[in-house]
Parts: sequence; C-alpha cells; structure tokens
Amino acid sequence: MNLFSSTPKIIGICLILMSTVVSCGRQEINSDHRVISEFPRTIALPDGDTCFAFDSDYGLLDLSVAGGYMIGTLRKRERQFVVYTMDSIPRPRKVGLFGTSGKGPTEMMAPAYYGQWSCEDQQTKIWIYDRVKAEFVKVNIDSTLRDGRTIIEQKYDFHTGEIPDIRNLFYVCDTLLVGTVESDRCPMFRYNPVSRRISYLPETMNFDPGLAPQTLQEITQNLCAYNPQKRTVVSVAFSFPQVDFRPIDSLGFTTLFIDRILMPEQCIAQPRRTYFASVCGDSKYVYALWLDQDDDDFGDIEKPSSVLVFDWGGNPVARLEFAEYILGIAIDPTSARLFALNYYHDEHPVMVYNLKGILANDEK
Repeated sequence: MNLFSSTPKIIGICLILMSTVVSCGRQEINSDHRVISEFPRTIALPDGDTCFAFDSDYGLLDLSVAGGYMIGTLRKRERQFVVYTMDSIPRPRKVGLFGTSGKGPTEMMAPAYYGQWSCEDQQTKIWIYDRVKAEFVKVNIDSTLRDGRTIIEQKYDFHTGEIPDIRNLFYVCDTLLVGTVESDRCPMFRYNPVSRRISYLPETMNFDPGLAPQTLQEITQNLCAYNPQKRTVVSVAFSFPQVDFRPIDSLGFTTLFIDRILMPEQCIAQPRRTYFASVCGDSKYVYALWLDQDDDDFGDIEKPSSVLVFDWGGNPVARLEFAEYILGIAIDPTSARLFALNYYHDEHPVMVYNLKGILANDEK
C-alpha cells in the first residue's frame, strides 16, 4: 500500500468523521444558540443602601416587586408572605402579612410567587401557585391588606392531573397558561385550562434516555420570568450555564451559553455546581444572578456575585458586579432599582442599588 497515494483518502475519511462528530454534537442542542464570553460593559456596582435586615433562620426565602409593593416569601411562619411599600425606599415600610398557612379555600400550603403582577382599576394583583394544593390563584393585594384576609379573585385547579409537579407557572390569558414541570427533564409547556389540552415545547438538549428520572430532575431544574409585552419566557438553569429565551407563540427559541457549552454528560461527571440562582425582568431587560459556584462551597466560600443583564431578544447588555455575596435579586421596573438578598452577611441585609443611567439606552 502506497501511503502517499492513500493520504488524500485518509484525510477525506478523517474529515467526514470529524464533521459527523461535530454534527452529532450540534444535534444535542435544539435551539439557535450562542456562547457569550464577553458583555458590552462590565460595571462594578457602588455600595448599595441597606433597606432592612432580616433573620437568617426565620426570614426571607426570596423577594419580588409587584407594582408599588415589595413582597417577600417567608419561611417558618404562620403567614406565607410579607408586604412592604416602595414609597419610602431605601427604608421600606412593612404594611402587612398574607397567605395564612392551611388547607382552607383562601389558605396556602406551599405557595410560590414568580413575579407576575398587574395593575387593574388601580389595584395591584399577583399570581401565586400553590404546589401542594395544586392551585393557581390571582390575589388582590390592596383588598387583602385592607380586609386583613387573602382575597382571591381567580383560581385554576390542577387537581385533575394533566400537568404533574408544576415548577413555574404564568398567566397569559383565560385560555393559555405557560410554565415548566418539576419532574423528569423539567420541560416547558403550554396549557389551555378550558379544553385542558397541554403541549410541551422543544427541549434545549437531548438527554441520555437511560438517565434516572431523579438525576434528570436534579440537573435540569430552572427558574423563569415572564414578559407579557414581549410574550416571552426566560429560563435560567441551576446546573447549566445557559439562558433560554422562549417566545410563547413560537416553537423556535434562543439559547445563550455563558463562557462555554456544558453538555449533560459533562454536568453529571463534574461536582454539582450552581450557575444561576435567581432571575427577574422588567419591560426592557432580563436580570440573571450568576454564581458559578460548587454546591459544597455555599456558606463557606462567599465570593462576590454578579448579575448578567440581557435584553428580551437574547442580546447581552452588561455584567453588573457586586462587592457582596448575593443569593437573590428583584427589580423595581418603575424606578430601575435592584434589590439584593445577602443571607451570609452578619446583619442579613436586603440591599438596594440604583441602576438609573447605568445600563445602556435605559433612558429611551
């Protein structure tokens, strides 16, 4: 055999094999995707003002904004939520509690607020999903604070079992709810509560069908935020450095990988790592709290956190760098103020940062 005459054939075969490997790798990602290594701007945030301190054991699980209110989810309390007014920032005023724990018609067992609110007839209303009672309810905050009891104006019952183990849930209209499932691959779905029809949206990646459901559920858990004007859901993964932008009226979506593409088998092989810890949005931007930290380091290694800011088209805008170790964020869309929870600071403060004029084009 003449090695030199065979070289073109060998090279050709190698090229075919390489292209096959690459194409198979690309088939693992079922979306338009990009790797984001740099942001147009990196901004070191100045020291924030302290809003208030909370008890680390009996305090806040997370914090969100709803109109003129700031709503905190409580732990180990008879009431599930605490409400502050935003009119006295940086010193918000506590105005009430709601969501009594229990199984009654207006009581809650394991409620979650995903930051979806609306102002109707000068009344602030929020959507809450109770994972234990399998109910999605619309609560009138103004009436609730005034009457001293939870006022539920609209309710969807999921006891029928079409969707098991809901993780995130958002109201679009009376005939459409969107969200993600807690179990298996944590896929996103569209659900018509009138016809009770459900359809699952394409997944970002293909996973080994032999993986145990528990393993799948552990590595694909996600957090979401919804923009009703853009009709888009943004999803960030705990265990993958990725952000999905999913228009609810289309099967196509965009995936951003931060710094590198991490495939499922790589995630399983490495020590469990949390990349994103929180996500929220306003009409212009998505704010995703970036930790990039091994789970075993939580509470021991307190490296400064950062917020990755994107527009709703999936374009990177800025990286905001904290001087503190932050584990939760919320955005006030009216005043462009960012709130941050610091569980590991000695005083357990909620900090506020003024973003007015900091982000590009935020005056437009």
